[in-house]
Amino acid sequence: MEKLLTDILGSLEQEKEIYKELIDLSTRKTDIILKKKVDVLDKLVDL
Repeated sequence: MEKLLTDILGSLEQEKEIYKELIDLSTRKTDIILKKKVDVLDKLVDL
C-alpha cells in the first residue's frame, strides 16, 4: 500500500512539472505573438 501511494505521489509530481512547463511555453508563445503584433503595428505607423 505504501509503495502504491509513493508511486501515485511520484506521478502527481511529474504531472505538476509537466503543467509548469506547459504554462511556461504558453507564456513564451503569448510573448512572441504580442511582439509580432507590436512589430507589425510599428511598421504600419512608419509607413
